[in-house]
Amino acid sequence: MLNLRVKLSSVDEIRDFVNKCCSLNCEIDLAAGRYIVDAKSILGVCSVDLTRDLELSVYTDNTDEVVEVLQPYMV
Repeated sequence: MLNLRVKLSSVDEIRDFVNKCCSLNCEIDLAAGRYIVDAKSILGVCSVDLTRDLELSVYTDNTDEVVEVLQPYMV
């Protein structure tokens, strides 16, 4: 499992982030405080508080690919 901190600030960024998460072959959760949503769900991502950094939990052994794909959103 890989834990990352990400920041999403615009609708276009959210859409691109969800599309990139969907391209990865693993489970990804996005946490904002005590709320946890599926990072591959655009409605889920839009429902959390985007004014602060978010915790991303990626359940995979291929961490290099995940970091490469999600690098633009990492804090």
